[in-house]
Amino acid sequence: MSRRTLILAFACALAAQPAAAREYFVSPAGNDAGAATIAAPWRSVEKVNATTFAAGDVIRFAGGGVWNRMLSPRGNGTAAAPIVFTTYGTGRAIIDGAGGSGYAGIEVYGRSFVAFEHLTLRNWGNGNQAVYLAGAQSVRFTDIEALSSAEGFHQSPSAPSVGVIIEHSRISGIAAAGGTGVGINVTTGSSGWRVTDTVIEHVADSCVIDQGAGSVYERMTVTDCGFGGITYGTHGLYLKGAGQTLRDSTVAGAYTNCVSIRFQDATVSGNALSGCPIAIGWFEDTTTQGNVTITRNRISDVRTAIYVDTSPSQAFRISHNTILGGRKNGAETEGIVTRNARGLAITNNILTGALFKAIDVSGTPAAAYDQRGNNLSAPGADFVWNGKFVSTAAAFNTLTGKGAGDTTTAPSLVAPNPAAPDLHLTAASAVRDRGVTTPSGLTLNAGCDGAPTTFCGTAPEPGAHELLDGTPGGGGPVDGGGGAGEPPPAGVPSAPEGLSAALSGTTVTLAWKAPSAGAAKAYNVTANRATTQTVTTLRATVAGLKVGSTYTFRVTATDGAGSTSPAAVIRVRVVRTPKISELRPRVVASGRHHVVVRIPKAVVNGTLIVGGKRIRVRPGLVRVRGLGAGRAYTVRVAVRLADGRRLVSGAVVARTR
Repeated sequence: MSRRTLILAFACALAAQPAAAREYFVSPAGNDAGAATIAAPWRSVEKVNATTFAAGDVIRFAGGGVWNRMLSPRGNGTAAAPIVFTTYGTGRAIIDGAGGSGYAGIEVYGRSFVAFEHLTLRNWGNGNQAVYLAGAQSVRFTDIEALSSAEGFHQSPSAPSVGVIIEHSRISGIAAAGGTGVGINVTTGSSGWRVTDTVIEHVADSCVIDQGAGSVYERMTVTDCGFGGITYGTHGLYLKGAGQTLRDSTVAGAYTNCVSIRFQDATVSGNALSGCPIAIGWFEDTTTQGNVTITRNRISDVRTAIYVDTSPSQAFRISHNTILGGRKNGAETEGIVTRNARGLAITNNILTGALFKAIDVSGTPAAAYDQRGNNLSAPGADFVWNGKFVSTAAAFNTLTGKGAGDTTTAPSLVAPNPAAPDLHLTAASAVRDRGVTTPSGLTLNAGCDGAPTTFCGTAPEPGAHELLDGTPGGGGPVDGGGGAGEPPPAGVPSAPEGLSAALSGTTVTLAWKAPSAGAAKAYNVTANRATTQTVTTLRATVAGLKVGSTYTFRVTATDGAGSTSPAAVIRVRVVRTPKISELRPRVVASGRHHVVVRIPKAVVNGTLIVGGKRIRVRPGLVRVRGLGAGRAYTVRVAVRLADGRRLVSGAVVARTR
């Protein structure tokens, strides 16, 4: 090669290299005519939006500064050199929609390899979003606060986005007119989203609605979802795409389901789920065959633990879950209920506590059903196989021809109280090492390394916790359960304790105990995020509530020096008083020693009275056992209203054979 050719080749190589990345600084005290250096920063978001940035550029906004303009960047980065929008100085930069312009705090339209860090997006109401994405690829959000907006992260339905990452962030106070507002809304066609170590809380509609493929949600804390007053189903996480995963997270308090899944090959694993009507619900939207894995979840304070609606496409692996029956309000729980699943394996689970129904399976052929290694310690619970009720696990196993290795010994949980559960087995539990080593569809190996795929000892523990050193909480593979919350700093009051609510008509009386840490001088009370009053006592009364509405009350403590505690939260639904005619039960079947009664929908906090028997009930079918043969029984339903009054239905007659 000649010397001239070498020079030309070198010149071409230099021309092909990108220009050196640079830093840009932006401050409310700056000037858009400046050089964008730390000494001469730009002033406005408009100047940033008008500039096309190059791969590797970093744009730094002054911490504590406030801008009232949508950030809509230009330019694309690369995998090795993304364009980064972040802060400098102390605190987060704030993009505030109050009185601002634009329809989102951040808009990412058709951009790739762009990152946003350490920013607060707030007050993007009136139908706007904290973050709006359209046609984005490989965009990352780290330590972002999305607060008090009509939507959190919203994906355009017409331009899907791929490879979006949200990490170490907080989405809170999401609500729009009519009770709508979603924390993270991913539309059809998107794929590869990953959300980790993030808090989503106080969201009027579902905290997450995800219709994309292959999304992963990990180490999340998701609370107070769907109580905005919408009457249709609202959820903690509404996972409506193929191959989606939720793992090692905490979901507590959703109007309908903690987790609702709809498509093939979903995985729900290692989570703590509580305070929902249904912990995990499957309602089929797919025709593609696959396998749904529900494993190592800890479930408490729910009406139904796991519910599988008709599913001819999926085989379900329900394994190593701990289900504690009973609710904080004293109601009972039903455990695992499935309808017409293509295949079903129920292995190595613990079902214990106040269960009115432990397992109810219908429509799955016996050849496609596997049940082994479970601990079914639920005295008094029903078991149902294709509509036939039996009252013991042994009788159920006779019906199914399954149940190898199942036990009925009390599992001995550390704290089997739905109000404050600890679902570890005690070191002396009789069911340790009583699971099966080959649960259907899963592979377990001996070893005490704490991984979810190993077991310590001669066989796995049934339930969600594998004890490694013989002590409760001893480093099991899913100990803890994820969640991004942190305790308050030293000196700041902790949350008020023991918050309770007593409803009388349309007036609620709240009561609580003082924080266990820090000194509280006063307490702020809010209803659906609107301040109602500040008190110095340990109780407050809120009147004028609307019948049919659900209120989320929050009580925070203040120390008089500007520090505020985390909130104690309680939800109250103001229900109308039912008519006595709406409480009347109906007898639908009878046997020699039992009757089956349908409880109407109007029954809340109900008691079924049959002869001398009194049974706590909720709407649906209930079987009353232990009756005399060939006898007539008077059947009534009584309900206790929130104000203490008692209503009793008219009587019907039930006859045993």
